[in-house]
Amino acid sequence: MGLALERAELVERQRQSEAEQRAAKEELQRRALELLLQVDPVGKGDLTIRASVTADEIGTIADSYNATIENLRKLVTQVKTAATQVAGTTSANEEVAEVLVHRSPAARPPPSPLPWSAWKQ
Repeated sequence: MGLALERAELVERQRQSEAEQRAAKEELQRRALELLLQVDPVGKGDLTIRASVTADEIGTIADSYNATIENLRKLVTQVKTAATQVAGTTSANEEVAEVLVHRSPAARPPPSPLPWSAWKQ
C-alpha cells in the first residue's frame, strides 16, 4: 500500500505542477496581450504612450519598449527642428535670389529707342 500511496502522491504533484505551469503560461499570455493593447496607439503615430513596467518578463519588455519610444520621440524632434531650419534657409535664399534678380542688368527694361526727331539731325 505504501508504494501505491507514493505513486498517487507523485501523480498528484505532477498534476499540480502542470496546472501551475498552465496558469503561469495563461498569465504571461494575458499580460502580453495587455501590453500589446496598451501600446497599440503608437502604430497610429502617438509617441506619448508609455507601457506599464512590472517586475515580470513583460515588464522587462515594456521597459525596453519605453526606452525605444523615447529615442524615437527624440529623433522625431530632431527631424522637425532640422526641417524648420531648412525651411527658414530656403525662404532666406529665395529672398536673396529675388533681390539679385532685380539688380541684374538682364532684369532692367531695354533702353527706349531714340525718338525720330533725334535721327533727323
